[in-house]
Amino acid sequence: MRNTFPSRPGPPARRLVLGLGAVGLPLLVAACSQSKDSKDSGSSASQEPAVTGAPTTGQPATTGAPTVTQASTGGEWVSRDDLITPEPQVWDTWRAIDDTTIELAFSTGSATCLGVHTDVGESPGAVDINLSVGGLPGAPAHCPAILEMATVRVTLAAPLGDRTVVQSNFHGQGVQATDAG
Repeated sequence: MRNTFPSRPGPPARRLVLGLGAVGLPLLVAACSQSKDSKDSGSSASQEPAVTGAPTTGQPATTGAPTVTQASTGGEWVSRDDLITPEPQVWDTWRAIDDTTIELAFSTGSATCLGVHTDVGESPGAVDINLSVGGLPGAPAHCPAILEMATVRVTLAAPLGDRTVVQSNFHGQGVQATDAG
């Protein structure tokens, strides 16, 4: 007789949970240990990431100076150039917001302790978007051990068109979100 448990998650759900844990756990451990070593961890100055909604640039001029913007605070992050020990981060999916705006979805730790930086390179055949996550200057000494789903928007110098979206620091092609328009 076969013993089945309909309430147990199937293989796709298990893979998702294991995948998020495999990506998120090392990131959280690194972020929490980084914040303890931070010289500014006792500072009371701005312990939240700066959210202005204004475009920021952090890209080399050779890529057409794409910008990253934050439209709201609901899970959307803004690219920063002042991260402490940034590490490459895989983004999960992307979607085109319009001809020149790409939104990346990724999982990460708490926005009170971590920040994100994007590097964008454009060529006639591809858009290469690499993501890094690192500690925030002045982050609290104790960071919550949570995993958040977040997004960051990247504005391209030229319309996406038929170009492929890739993340070369992980030698892979990005996955377009199923709800992408």
